[in-house]
Amino acid sequence: MLGAIVGDIVGSRFEFSCQPEDGSYCEFTMPPETGFEFLSSDCFFTDDTVLTVAICQALTETGGNPASLPRRVVELFCEYGSRYPLAGYGTRFDEWLHNPHRKPYMSHGNGAGMRVSGCAYAAETLEEALLLSDLVTGVTHNHPEGMLGARAVTATTFLARQGKSKEEIRRYIVENFYPLDFTIGEIQNDYWKGRGLGTCGNSIPQALQAFFESTDFESAIRLAVGLGGDTDTLGAMVGAPAGAYYGVPDETAEKVETYLTEDLRKAIAGFESSFSL
Repeated sequence: MLGAIVGDIVGSRFEFSCQPEDGSYCEFTMPPETGFEFLSSDCFFTDDTVLTVAICQALTETGGNPASLPRRVVELFCEYGSRYPLAGYGTRFDEWLHNPHRKPYMSHGNGAGMRVSGCAYAAETLEEALLLSDLVTGVTHNHPEGMLGARAVTATTFLARQGKSKEEIRRYIVENFYPLDFTIGEIQNDYWKGRGLGTCGNSIPQALQAFFESTDFESAIRLAVGLGGDTDTLGAMVGAPAGAYYGVPDETAEKVETYLTEDLRKAIAGFESSFSL
């Protein structure tokens, strides 16, 4: 879970950095320079962290009880959304926050995948982790591709936490979610120029492939963020399984806490204590 937060903060400063010479608006982020500073003074937490923490708090308070979890997630999304109104929420999610009815809106945006890592830590079995993923995702991103993407991140993180090999995890993901028929090297020059980079189908496979090609926690995040595009969310989605597989280095964990507010740190500590992390 902390890995997702680290990835979000690392990728935060590169989003919306594209500045075309003709002055026109650029929707997608150019890749950062190779060897970028991992956690710089320009980094900050975004909605990826805020909503990850909200879900973790909901899991803590409900014990993952299916009967009460979705409602508590909605309540905490609204609480945290009010507390952090400028965290960078997607347009449709922001509209949902301000709509008193708050119905799911059939989204397959990658917001589904960036916030679910806590489900992998609150569950004792893969089946339970996937159920928790469905419950917290369906309150907004109830499109089949949104549900699928959230499940893929949850499953990769859970299996990594269980000590499965990358080969075993990759096989499960390919058989159940995405083909992963590319390498990071093959796409790194042109990925950021593509369309729909904020969708599950065009960002979660890339984030997971970065994990499978990585050699340690930091390299996983560098590979994903280095693609450009939706860099904070790519970082969060690769950071989740990378943190579970490699562990977050103590120095990195200590430094990333300095970017967080006291209430976020408190909620994270409560989650870690409740699930013996």
